[in-house]
Amino acid sequence: MDAKKRKKASGSPERDENEGTELPPSLLMEIFLRLPIMTLGKCRCVSKTWFRIISSPEFAKLHLSVSPTCILIKNKPPQSESKRLLLSQVFEVPGTKRFRFDRMNFTPRFDLPNIGFQLVNSCNGLVCLSGDKAEFIYVCNPVLGEYITIQVPDDSDSYGRSFGLGFSSRSNIFKVLHTFSLRTEEPGLLLGGTRTSKAVIYTLGTGLWRSIENVPDDIEFRCWFNSFLHGTLHWATVKEKPELCCKITCFNFEDDLFGEIPAPPQFQLDLGTYDELRLGVYDGCLSACCYHGAWDIYIWVMKEYGVKESWVTQFQINSYDPTDGYEIEFYYPLIFLKNGEIIISFNNEQVVSYNLKRETLRDTGLSRTRGEFDAVGYTPCFVSLEDVANGEQITRYLFSNYAPP
Repeated sequence: MDAKKRKKASGSPERDENEGTELPPSLLMEIFLRLPIMTLGKCRCVSKTWFRIISSPEFAKLHLSVSPTCILIKNKPPQSESKRLLLSQVFEVPGTKRFRFDRMNFTPRFDLPNIGFQLVNSCNGLVCLSGDKAEFIYVCNPVLGEYITIQVPDDSDSYGRSFGLGFSSRSNIFKVLHTFSLRTEEPGLLLGGTRTSKAVIYTLGTGLWRSIENVPDDIEFRCWFNSFLHGTLHWATVKEKPELCCKITCFNFEDDLFGEIPAPPQFQLDLGTYDELRLGVYDGCLSACCYHGAWDIYIWVMKEYGVKESWVTQFQINSYDPTDGYEIEFYYPLIFLKNGEIIISFNNEQVVSYNLKRETLRDTGLSRTRGEFDAVGYTPCFVSLEDVANGEQITRYLFSNYAPP
């Protein structure tokens, strides 16, 4: 037997690649679409053919449409792991009420320039991060190990800086919205002085910021992680004048326009009980989560987008037993499972599961970090920044099991 035949018979990478290419690319793509995120990452390293298929824009678009919601965890500074990201995909065990996690740790070479970066929001599989003092923001795809750095316009007179990543399907471009307020020379700002709200937008691939007109004066932009829907980013704002109320402000990335969505009529603002409205997306609809007082959680869903009367109470979680050791201070639903359980970020210290039928909480054992963390629901993708941010300088960090062949 010659050397070539011995190499083929031994199960070498050459043989694996040749066997893989015997399947039509269309069939391979269908198979890849059914694989877990972590397995897909490893498949990219099997052969050049597999790498090209999984890295193609066509596959990235199809995969994004079926990609499951995962949990992305970022440790809070000043822990030494504050540059780390952990991705976990949840799998429900068939025939049981149990579930398991597959984890992907992005720490080995995730070398962002700023150790104190914060999670901002996610859009179409990309993640927006903000650096210290909001001088730089980053748009990254943690699954592919890519990010770009965007310098924020320098304005020493501005304050209250906020950011949000969005996507225009009409023009097929990603944009970053930046809102801020300008300082006033009027005395007594906190006692009724005026302020001016401003907004600029950055289009990935152009390197340019441009101004946005007609910015609401009471914008108070604070974006929640998963609140992008129908080409629009949403956030809740407490409006103090002429009367104390809550409204949902939004920004449409198709037309670069601010707007307003009616808040749930069930929501009663009571600052004495620290009510708070957090927006998200549930089953393709805008959702609003409110925790009232110490023990009650309400999750409303807007069944018909933009119609106030279509808000319905989807979930109500209450009657927690304070003797079980849990103290409600902060929570946010991450994933809704088919078995009737909700995965919740609890006090920024644990990821817990709430059983709607039994009305019980239990620790999932997912969080293995030291100190507090930010946990968010995130839809991973294989969209490369090369395909959506042409002209930007892309930084890459590689993992041993993610390096292309």
